[in-house]
Amino acid sequence: MRLRVVLRPVRIVDRASDGMRLLGRRTRNTFYSDPTAVTIAGMLPWFSFLRATHRGDSAASGDDCLTARFANDRSSLPEARKTARDFADRLGVHEERLEQLMCAVGEALANALDHGSQDGSDLWVRAWREPGSVVIEIEDYGPGFDPAGIVAPVAGAEHGYGIAIMREMADAVDFSADGRRVRLRKSVA
Repeated sequence: MRLRVVLRPVRIVDRASDGMRLLGRRTRNTFYSDPTAVTIAGMLPWFSFLRATHRGDSAASGDDCLTARFANDRSSLPEARKTARDFADRLGVHEERLEQLMCAVGEALANALDHGSQDGSDLWVRAWREPGSVVIEIEDYGPGFDPAGIVAPVAGAEHGYGIAIMREMADAVDFSADGRRVRLRKSVA
């Protein structure tokens, strides 16, 4: 029994030099229908995702995962939102569900800017596929908060609707890292 290993290029931004390098090479003449073929192609994005997450690299992407770092300032939010949208769109999230998810992502990014922004700080956008759904995670380096202490906004209030909107638009909303990380989950179809 012969095993074939298939690698796809995955881009990683080297934090020290901000240079791009490829971690894999594409092999030709590999037949995906061959049951003896072992493809790393589906696993490599996860390896890159885990590597980037633990090393602090500024970007890693593949078909099934995304990790990107942005400056936590107003000028970076449109690009962060577009990056998350493009990823979810590539996974085939239905148009209406995509708009709902992007509404939740927009609120999470706005909260990261309003409550988690410190001079020179960054925010992270991570996303990955789970069976039947997409998960988008936003993390900042602010002081955090106690998610259990959040109450529904008072009618007519100018602020305080962000978490309520996220909970309404996403299928699931989870907080971790003392409230500095929000995980939004939405089914694909």
